[in-house]
Amino acid sequence: MIRAIVIAVVCLLPSPMAGDWSDVPAAIHAVTSLITETQDPAPVARTDFHAGIVSAAVRARQDGTITARESLRIRVAMLSPAFRQAAEDLAVIQIAFSGSDDVPVDANGQINRTAIDWSNLPAFLEALIPLLIQLLQLFGIS
Repeated sequence: MIRAIVIAVVCLLPSPMAGDWSDVPAAIHAVTSLITETQDPAPVARTDFHAGIVSAAVRARQDGTITARESLRIRVAMLSPAFRQAAEDLAVIQIAFSGSDDVPVDANGQINRTAIDWSNLPAFLEALIPLLIQLLQLFGIS
């Protein structure tokens, strides 16, 4: 972010050789609005899956299954849409191969991802935590 601000200041301010400093207030306003826009990140949409994984990570840390650092890594990684999607894909695959009759399927026989009630699967999500730690390593987060 600092690099973007420095680039904006350098690009918007006039050249010292030009001698025309009349656009300085406009440049300062542009940089200020840039800073304001970059400091307000878009909120992360929390889904039932996201909330379930975060609470499962907290429970696993409290049980001593994972370390506090691993729990924090999972919680932070769940903020990433790419990681969250990969984690949900992994969870759906695990549910599909579990042989459970509680898996919601549509008319085509495919799993209906939106109909899965993640809040009713806390034990499953907690068992998924070690796989998510391996997924973190695949994403290069160690």
